[in-house]
Amino acid sequence: GLANRLPPERVCARLEDAVAEAEAALLARHAGHVIEDGFSAEAGLLALGMPQAAVTALLPRVSELAFEAGDLVIRIGDRSTSVFLLLEGRLDVTLAVTGEGRMRVATFNPGTLVGEMALLSGTPRSADVVARTPVRCVCLEMEALTQLRRDDPEAAWHLLIAISRQIERNLRMVNAAVVSYEEEACSFLKER
Repeated sequence: GLANRLPPERVCARLEDAVAEAEAALLARHAGHVIEDGFSAEAGLLALGMPQAAVTALLPRVSELAFEAGDLVIRIGDRSTSVFLLLEGRLDVTLAVTGEGRMRVATFNPGTLVGEMALLSGTPRSADVVARTPVRCVCLEMEALTQLRRDDPEAAWHLLIAISRQIERNLRMVNAAVVSYEEEACSFLKER
C-alpha cells in the first residue's frame, strides 16, 4: 500500500529511474561538497595525490577532451589503452542488462580516473562510459605513459600509485554493492 500513499510524481516505473532521482536529490543536498566548477588539468592531477614534479612531467603528455551530455566516452569491448581523468561534469558507467536495456552501475564526479584497467592490462573495455552532463577531461595514452616511464620513472611511479588508488576505490565500491545485494537476498529469502 506504500505506492498508494506516494504522490504520483514520486513513483518511478523502473528501479534505475528511482535510483537516479534519489542520487540527484542527494547531490543537490550536498552541493557544497561537490566540485561544480571542475579542475584544471594541473589541479586534477595534484588532487590525485601526485607531487608537483610528477604533474609537471605528465602535463605535456596529456590531451584535454570535451564531451557533450549523452556522448559515449568509452565503449565496451574497445581495445583502447587510454585513461581519462574527469575534470568537470559527470560520467555514468553502464552495462547492458538482458531484457532491461542499460543499467547504470556507477556515476563518477570530477577527480576520478576512468579507464585505468584497460591502460594497465591491455584488455578490452568492460563497460560503456557515457557523459551524463557536459564533460571535460584529460586523456593519457599508453604510448605517453611508456615515454614517461622512460624519461621520468619517478613521475610514472606516482601516476601508477594514483591509478592503484582508483582501482582500490572501485573495488571497495563493488565489495559494498555485493554485500548489500547478499543482505537483500538473505532478507528476501527469510521472508519466504
